[in-house]
Amino acid sequence: MGAPAPKPTPSFSPLEPIFAVHPDSIPHAFREQFLHSPDYPYGIILEGQMHHVWRRPDWLQPLFWALGKIGVLVPEFGRDLPTTLKVEPGRYADGRPFHVWNRTFQFPGRGAYRFKTTIVYDPALDQVVDLLGPDDRLYMVWRARFTRPNIFTLDTAACGLRLGGKVRWMPRWLWPWMLGVVRFVQRADPAQPDLMHIELIISHPLLRDFFGYTGSFRVRRISPSAEAVRVA
Repeated sequence: MGAPAPKPTPSFSPLEPIFAVHPDSIPHAFREQFLHSPDYPYGIILEGQMHHVWRRPDWLQPLFWALGKIGVLVPEFGRDLPTTLKVEPGRYADGRPFHVWNRTFQFPGRGAYRFKTTIVYDPALDQVVDLLGPDDRLYMVWRARFTRPNIFTLDTAACGLRLGGKVRWMPRWLWPWMLGVVRFVQRADPAQPDLMHIELIISHPLLRDFFGYTGSFRVRRISPSAEAVRVA
């Protein structure tokens, strides 16, 4: 058997290569969110609620607080929390597309918590990458997969830090202990084209599952913002 065909270089969304194998089978909600382009005359927002945001054990609360401060995860917990995710696409000066996902969690009586991630495609790794934390220093590589008809998954593959213009990779034995391993599943609802359901769990070699959330969201188009068409 010959070598598999290389994935196409993204031209308008960093997630294009993930869906290129089945271009005619992409659910509407996935196409709107994951394949949104800065050239489109509209923006995209996901609106819904987190049914359950949880963390354990209680003695890790200072760690969650610190990770929340640097924008790595949500430090609070609760149920039925109004949540939005705004997709802001753009291109770097060299033309490479990126997505900024701005999330807002509403915690009744505790105010709103916001954090963002920047999604890019790393052609050398042939993988999708999240940039997060202060100055997008944390470089989190995903094993991203679209499984027909309606499942999108992300699993942590590697982690590094962007320092001095290069990615300094964490050893494979180290990063699961420092950051945990993420398992993420997003399902498009087969009965309602604009509806999707998500589940995220972060596991630690010692603590096992220590953080997670589940939620449901509807995707809709909105008027474009200035950020949605910027070139970084």
